[in-house]
Amino acid sequence: MEVNKKELKEQEIRTLFITPALQRKGWAVSVNMREEYYFTDGRVLVIGNQHSVAEGKKADYLLYHKGKPIAVVEAKDNKHAVGGGIQQAMDYAQILDLKFAYSSNGDAFLEHDFITGKETEIKLEDFPTEEELYNRYLESKSYTSEELNIIETPFYYDAHSHEPRYYQRIAVDRTVEAIARGLQRVLVVMATGTGKTFTAFQIIHKLHKSKAKKKILYLADRNVLIDQTMVQDFKPFKKFMTKITSVGEGEEKIDSSYEVYMALYHQLVGKEGKPDPFLEVQPNFFDLIIVDECHRGSAKDDSAWRKVLEYFSSATQIGMTATPKADEGANNLDYFGEPVYTYSLLQGIQDGFLAPYRVTADFINVDLQGWTPDEGEIDLLGKEIEQKLYQRQNIGRDLAIKLRRKVVAHRITQMLYDIGRMTKTIVFCSDIEEAAEMRTLLININSDLCKKSPYYVTRIVGEEVLIVAAHGQTVLGTAIHRLGINIIVLFAILHQPLVVAPLLEVLDRFLIHLFVMLVGNRIEVDFRLDDVEQRALGSLSLGLLRVQHVVRTRRNLGSQLLRRTDTCERFDFYHNILSLSFENKGIFLLFVQIG
Repeated sequence: MEVNKKELKEQEIRTLFITPALQRKGWAVSVNMREEYYFTDGRVLVIGNQHSVAEGKKADYLLYHKGKPIAVVEAKDNKHAVGGGIQQAMDYAQILDLKFAYSSNGDAFLEHDFITGKETEIKLEDFPTEEELYNRYLESKSYTSEELNIIETPFYYDAHSHEPRYYQRIAVDRTVEAIARGLQRVLVVMATGTGKTFTAFQIIHKLHKSKAKKKILYLADRNVLIDQTMVQDFKPFKKFMTKITSVGEGEEKIDSSYEVYMALYHQLVGKEGKPDPFLEVQPNFFDLIIVDECHRGSAKDDSAWRKVLEYFSSATQIGMTATPKADEGANNLDYFGEPVYTYSLLQGIQDGFLAPYRVTADFINVDLQGWTPDEGEIDLLGKEIEQKLYQRQNIGRDLAIKLRRKVVAHRITQMLYDIGRMTKTIVFCSDIEEAAEMRTLLININSDLCKKSPYYVTRIVGEEVLIVAAHGQTVLGTAIHRLGINIIVLFAILHQPLVVAPLLEVLDRFLIHLFVMLVGNRIEVDFRLDDVEQRALGSLSLGLLRVQHVVRTRRNLGSQLLRRTDTCERFDFYHNILSLSFENKGIFLLFVQIG
């Protein structure tokens, strides 16, 4: 009996017509074709305190050549036209960086060729073979045999590795292609948490395996980025990989017998008045340098670290960053050029590879309206208060209002009741004194939990920050993990023009360490400083900024608390920390600026 296609479901159309047509042309599942291939995880949707996961993006058919995706096919039931799924196929092809998209309803195929920009309807029996499709792709590229040898080098796989996510594959493919074609400066932009290190590993593997690059230097600015990388993503390089640890006058020299070198910037740059250790080797010693987090000091025109890159200028240099900068004197776009590929924080969240976040900013009427003291009014220390309007930027720095602190502490606790009292929380305070009082307020309000765990609220301020920074490694992470610390009251100076720029960078780096450690249950903190940063921290210990007045206000602030939800783009200082999204979906961090 003849089948009426109009009565068949999409799955039946695929089984009876589309799949057989593909198979007759040599496309086979688990060989060069996948069916119902999910290439995203699905966005985490948050409504109130509940969350769910949307369905990920799924290609009906993904066609490959030697592991490289080359085309996508979308199927529709026969009630649709042949091209009923072509727009969806084109959308998926653009996301996956493919040149061919197809739609079919079981009668024929409609092809969209991104190379020519044309669409063609083809019979079921005329669908192109793998060889035909790949040859059309190669004709558009015009690779030389040497370029093709590099580009076609397969990704690294073993029993312990995993398949690259689609955006990691695109980042690797575009970077390797650009280098094979002779580009010497390459920039890759990928949001934090999306696997830049794994991507860097696959880039190095392909270039090293194809013998395009033989001596490779991987540069980072923190020990943790080197040590973890060596034992995790870069572990397959262990037989020919080394860490440059103590080079310089009277120290161990750079061993030229290795092929992959891991190093910190400041270990390659000599101390003041001493020769730079990187001068031990010839400028052409390295032929590939990967710069991790190139938005930091290496992007600055006058940075000592920049000397390393300039000395090895003949090497191909790849910059990897989550935040491309275009600041005067620190423009990594000028140095590396426009990114060959960008995978943003928003894309990561939409794909479900990164957790979403929400920011709740809390304001009190005194913050919005300001406060003016009565004539001759004195503070709690007996000092007369300067007669002027104190606005939000003054509160917590020039002026501390006791009742305001109580309101903020109650608001923090109220929000924790809403989102979970064991949610990891960081409270930013204006100075050490405020951090100490905020800790006491939070302890007293949450005494039921502090009775069970005395470290539920813990202060990390001032000298303690200096200890963590100076010692590099600390038991802080172990304490947080084992003692159950939940709320950390942290002293930080936000947006202060009197504080030198390196100090802000140091604080930012420390907070990033702390954030990752809390969210990811990391037990180690590895935090190194250069001389400039140590001098900057020294200025902090001198009490650079002090609260001038502590007053008691008669106004009832508690009943006039305002609440507003906004996006993190409004908080410049928080953005780097909040953009450190993580894979533990559904976790929320509370950030409150006091002052």
